[in-house]
Amino acid sequence: MTKEEKVQLKYVERLAKDCPIYFDERQKFFFSALDVIKGKMKGTSVISMGGFPAGHVNLGWLSDKSEKAAGELGKKYGVDYVSRVITILIEKTVQRLKTLSVVEKAHIESLEVKFETKDDHNWYSYGFSVPIEKGGKEKK
Repeated sequence: MTKEEKVQLKYVERLAKDCPIYFDERQKFFFSALDVIKGKMKGTSVISMGGFPAGHVNLGWLSDKSEKAAGELGKKYGVDYVSRVITILIEKTVQRLKTLSVVEKAHIESLEVKFETKDDHNWYSYGFSVPIEKGGKEKK
């Protein structure tokens, strides 16, 4: 993990500290096995199984946190950096994530966030836009 990725992860952890934690009783075995694996494989990380269930994602919460990140980081670090932060935020707070894209829509100065989840009952598609002011370190 690069230094930049570590900084982004720390930012997301602070941003998402009030994310509701939902626990599925069926995951007890998974977590006990995971503890054993993590003990034997130092330095590994696992995508969160906490956060919003696949069929009950709070788009208002995600949108608010994404807009906060865009407002605080957009001008200083640029669109690519904010896109990565939003990606990490969703990976850390949404269960059973299957697809995820964060795409710049330059003509309307926003990021389009789309993702899909799947649980035992259905597939779910979600999306929202995040206004962003350009600046910072943009890739050409």
